[in-house]
Amino acid sequence: MTRKLLLLLVPLAACASQVDANNQGEVIATMHGALTSSRMSPLPSPEVELVWLKPSEMSRISGAEHVDATGLISQFTLDVYSPPPDDILEMNAILENRPFGMGLVVVGSTNTDFTQMTSWRGADLDHMLLYFPEAPPADSVLTAFLHGAGAPTKGFHLYTVTRLSEAERQQRLDCVNAMPQNGMTLDWAAIFRDCRGAGNDELDPAPQDLDTLLSANVIEDGAIVQLINDMPHPLGI
Repeated sequence: MTRKLLLLLVPLAACASQVDANNQGEVIATMHGALTSSRMSPLPSPEVELVWLKPSEMSRISGAEHVDATGLISQFTLDVYSPPPDDILEMNAILENRPFGMGLVVVGSTNTDFTQMTSWRGADLDHMLLYFPEAPPADSVLTAFLHGAGAPTKGFHLYTVTRLSEAERQQRLDCVNAMPQNGMTLDWAAIFRDCRGAGNDELDPAPQDLDTLLSANVIEDGAIVQLINDMPHPLGI
């Protein structure tokens, strides 16, 4: 399902806006960023779109909102008018099946089918937009997984993606292996709190939440395989 709304490019705003997701037709979240390009020739009619992913079903991608972008280096403002569809929300058993949405800002052209990764021509892989239909409990596994000072509030929040070196990955695994075992049951809340995880990509609250500036690089057509390989996998799926 893809719903496209034509938006105007505007200067970077001082702060992000967010209102209750029940107010359909109004802006419920705003993000800002810039495009750079490593292409030899400009991408025709570049466009930026927020897509929602379901990691447990990698073929499931839902387009959300888009904004036109002009030139090789363009600032953009991306307004979100609706939460992700219920059927795209991730529910992971390790995270106690608490639903949340995971989104990426990607780049294509006006004729791009954003539900197909092979059609993308860039993305900000250092940030993910998460949506919480309800605030998770402070002591939940999901809250520990997100490494924040407290539980995220209901709505949209921006997170940074940390890619681990092999040394950091081994450090996480050593920490997990050193934890007391209760049969076959793992204390995932403790793993995320004390070890930061079990070696997958990690998410941390972006320093300025929705006000954090995004950056997406426009790639050559032949670089799409590398882009897909570099997709963040915080759930290890």
